[in-house]
Amino acid sequence: MKELQYINFPVSFLRKRDLKSVLEQALQFCSYETMVLNKYDKSYFNSLVEKLGLSEVDFEYDLYASSKRLYEENVKSIRCGVNIDVFRNYLRTSKDDLNIEFRAYCSTKAILGKKVYKKTRFKEIFSLMFGYISIDDISPESRLLLSKYESTRSMKRTFDKLEEKWHLSVYSLHSRGMYISYKLSPVDLIVEVEKMKIIHKNRQRINEQRANVIISDFINELDVSSA
Repeated sequence: MKELQYINFPVSFLRKRDLKSVLEQALQFCSYETMVLNKYDKSYFNSLVEKLGLSEVDFEYDLYASSKRLYEENVKSIRCGVNIDVFRNYLRTSKDDLNIEFRAYCSTKAILGKKVYKKTRFKEIFSLMFGYISIDDISPESRLLLSKYESTRSMKRTFDKLEEKWHLSVYSLHSRGMYISYKLSPVDLIVEVEKMKIIHKNRQRINEQRANVIISDFINELDVSSA
């Protein structure tokens, strides 16, 4: 059995402030899901004991039950995929339990999913950073507490770290949002975005031309019938 290396967990776990708690929940969820996908072979779940340093008693009577519940409650949630070594690195080196950089990394991964690149806005990224699908889902009280991280200046500073450390490519369109990618270089991202814009415009032009032809034919038919 291969050791779990890549975890795909619900972004709602990021509502917890403590990074260690987020990691533990993510490991529980993914280990249980791996077991489910392998016909409930418990050997896929057992490795979690060593990772979290828990005893067999904790595993049998507490951890297994809580992981099952965690999985069933969140299996259909929006997720982000992160290599487990990234988790370990943040857990070892971070002195900030909130860790804005890590949250932004998870948020951008959730937005991209399996896409090579995608358009987004700071508000969407900010919401997912703290486990919420939409900015409207955050209570006024919570948003006030997090307000210093929501400013454009703060978000740009966080993005600078993602670009430098994780090679995130960003093509900004200012008020219209931005495109992001971890798989394309900054230049390749710009090329892809602009290429799709040209294709989209041409498709619109073709559709408009077809519509004009249909309308012209309809008007001609009316003229003929009324003659």
